[in-house]
Amino acid sequence: MRQSTHNLCLLTGLCIAGWALLRHGAAAAEAIRTGIQVCMLQIIPSLYGFLILTGVLLRMGLHQKLGRLFRPIAWHVLHMTEGEFAVFLCSQLAGYPVGVQMLTDLVGQGEIPLRRAARLAGVCFGSGPAFVLSLVGTALYPNTPAGSLLFLSGMLANLILAILFRPEKPDAAAVPTMPVLPFSLAVVSATRAAASGLCGMCGMILLFRLLLAPLPGLLPDVLSADVKAGILSLLEISCITRMPVMQLSLLPVVCGLLSFGGICVFMQLLASGGNWMHKAEFLAMRLLAALLSAGLCRLAAPFWMRNVAVSVFAGTIHITQSATPLLPILLVLMTFMILSQKKLDNSTKACYNNM
Repeated sequence: MRQSTHNLCLLTGLCIAGWALLRHGAAAAEAIRTGIQVCMLQIIPSLYGFLILTGVLLRMGLHQKLGRLFRPIAWHVLHMTEGEFAVFLCSQLAGYPVGVQMLTDLVGQGEIPLRRAARLAGVCFGSGPAFVLSLVGTALYPNTPAGSLLFLSGMLANLILAILFRPEKPDAAAVPTMPVLPFSLAVVSATRAAASGLCGMCGMILLFRLLLAPLPGLLPDVLSADVKAGILSLLEISCITRMPVMQLSLLPVVCGLLSFGGICVFMQLLASGGNWMHKAEFLAMRLLAALLSAGLCRLAAPFWMRNVAVSVFAGTIHITQSATPLLPILLVLMTFMILSQKKLDNSTKACYNNM
């Protein structure tokens, strides 16, 4: 009975979504078009290189050496191993999905227990400077230091939460040493994983863009433009560019939305192998991070932005048609060229499967 009720509710929801898409067909087409532009001009250029870099670090075992540079802080302050702190650091610098994807790899290798990984997933999550500075900073607060304030507030909030909710110190002798790949195989493996991950991310972004297309017209007219943009951003974070431009009073709100990341990013993490996460715990941690980063941003904004001469005006920045997608297209072509190489021999496959 419970399953039939669930199926009935799901079918009803799908029918409503289909009706809304038919009713707002032009808006849906525009949403797909702008979603493709966001993927090609922002998501792929900002994440592709970091996904490959972090993948190579893991497959060559270099994340342990990176974390060793910060061992006193990692071990005594955060109760993290060298590899765990490397994941935390890379997640702050690379972008939303990188931290959970690195943890997924390490869980699969047996380097991190599942419970510790679930706890770390809540703080190994950040928007990354490439996304904040290139998209949000230039779109909402051009020619101001707002982008760096947003990024640093989010990273500091994650660091504070990592201290407050740190796990128990692991037994250093019990941390396994995993086999590593040579550089050439690590690059091929990391490139394959990056291409697959980006396809899943972009597919999820397009799906959310499509489903959210009718939503602005369904929201009550009494809601202001910034409230509507905030609701859309809670669902799909790239919609944050709909927020009013140069509204410094909304900086804490923008910062909190960036720290939360949006439901679309959460679904991307689940789709890319993050089903091992404790979902309620993860969302609770991200809500805490959003509140904390917004508070930090509010405290720092008067000092950080004191030299900014603001001319407040209403408007929305859209992606320009003149922007060329040549770079991301070349990156995608290079990916498929690498993936089209002849198959590795049996010994190489065996080495890769042991990872």
